[in-house]
Amino acid sequence: MSQHCFECGSNEGYVTVMLGWDEALQWFHMFIGHSIDDDEPLYSNLYERNPDLLELEYFQWVLDRFGIKDISLRPNTTGLYETLMLDCEMGR
Repeated sequence: MSQHCFECGSNEGYVTVMLGWDEALQWFHMFIGHSIDDDEPLYSNLYERNPDLLELEYFQWVLDRFGIKDISLRPNTTGLYETLMLDCEMGR
C-alpha cells in the first residue's frame, strides 16, 4: 500500500492528508484529519457508499470542497497524479 502524507491548510484549519493506492483492495484511498491519528477524520474514503469505485478525480473534488489548494490530483500539474497512477500500475 502506498501512502503519501501532506500537511496543509484547509477551510477546517491545518490538516493532514494521506492518500495512496491499496494494492490488496485494488482502490485509491484518502484520509483528511487534524492529525494522522484522528479517530474520526474529517474525511475518509471509507465514509463513501462505494469506496472501491472512487477515482482520483473524485478525490480532487473532495480536496476542493475542503479548500485544500496545496495538493493537486490533476494530471500534468504537480506530478502527484502520475505518482499515484504509477503506484497503481506497479502494485505498491
